[in-house]
Amino acid sequence: MHLQRWLTALVLIPAVISLIYFAPSWLFAVIIGVLAVIALFEYYRIVLPDEIRSVFSPIPLSGFAAGLGMIAAASLGRYDIICLIFPGVLVLTGTCVLPAYRQSPVSFEAVLKQVAGQVYLSLMFALVVMIHAAPHGATWVLMLLILVFIGDTGAYYTGSYLGRHKLLPLVSPKKTVEGSLGGMAATVAGGMVINAYLPILPWQLDMPQLPWGWGVLFFVVLSVCAQAGDLFESIMKRDAGVKDSGGIMPGHGGLLDRIDGVLFAVPVMMLFKEYVFA
Repeated sequence: MHLQRWLTALVLIPAVISLIYFAPSWLFAVIIGVLAVIALFEYYRIVLPDEIRSVFSPIPLSGFAAGLGMIAAASLGRYDIICLIFPGVLVLTGTCVLPAYRQSPVSFEAVLKQVAGQVYLSLMFALVVMIHAAPHGATWVLMLLILVFIGDTGAYYTGSYLGRHKLLPLVSPKKTVEGSLGGMAATVAGGMVINAYLPILPWQLDMPQLPWGWGVLFFVVLSVCAQAGDLFESIMKRDAGVKDSGGIMPGHGGLLDRIDGVLFAVPVMMLFKEYVFA
């Protein structure tokens, strides 16, 4: 399993880098849209398994449409449309579950899970499209993925060799305090190395160096939120009695299993990028 994880990563890494660096904004948005649909399907499979069994169920269909709509709006810079899609999802889903209320007492819960899924997935994917379309977008997106990957790897190996104290055993029995701290240290160290070389990166990836004080804070907050994203998905799967979100990535499980930390790290990067480093 461990070898399979690394082989999958070695195959995917060049493809991901090529997509981020070479793809024009519209093609990048299209690929992100495809990934969003896959992630939403896995999400519905976890939290609303009865709904996803029907191809024509209104909840997943409206969810897919809303997610693609947000990503298309983000690629066009129409952030007002994204703001309209959210209440639209609430109204549409709320209307659709009304006739089935007596047969399905969890109708209100389904509406909440639908709206939560749009925030958790569709909006986060839309933010990635926004970041990529901005100046130095490819560098920012690559830095996001690298920092989360470094933190995840650092947490895994630190926890494996030095882990003694359980972090949140009811959520994830294998995660330890030592692993969490190791992941944070790896993210900060990796971020500092990247920041040192930002002005001289090749292939037009160079950009101004981040202020060191704010930069270190950014790396710490990003690490904390990325680890929280990992644990958040663990809660979803544990409550649903599911081991993996899917099987699309050998050795890694589903797409959600691989990007759970990225999802929580995206708004952190957007916040610092737009309101601190700007």
